[in-house]
Amino acid sequence: MAGVRVDSRIPRFKKATADAADLLLAKMRNDAFVLSQAKVPFKEGDLKASGKQERRRLHSHRVSYGETLSDPRAAYQERGRRRDGSHVVRNYTTAGTGKDFLKNAANIVIGKASMYAKQVMGGVK
Repeated sequence: MAGVRVDSRIPRFKKATADAADLLLAKMRNDAFVLSQAKVPFKEGDLKASGKQERRRLHSHRVSYGETLSDPRAAYQERGRRRDGSHVVRNYTTAGTGKDFLKNAANIVIGKASMYAKQVMGGVK
């Protein structure tokens, strides 16, 4: 009686899928960073220069502004108003910049998530 040997490729497939998902998030993070850099208000201060993107661990990516500033105005610039709503920024001095620069970039990238998935997951076998 001949024996049957089953070669399971499930662990290899799981690893390839996890790596592809991490690459997908890295591509999305990079594009969100590039899109947000174009809209960051930059007349004064180091807000634009403080932007960074990082991979914290597997499947955890982040784009942030203002963490290195001694005066944390990044959230104020992102929202376009103070947290309590007492002062609203009506006009940004640099054309093409404005509030929600990071949120809008993220929404654009999330809207294209299926495109990123097709690019990355197509190579998983």
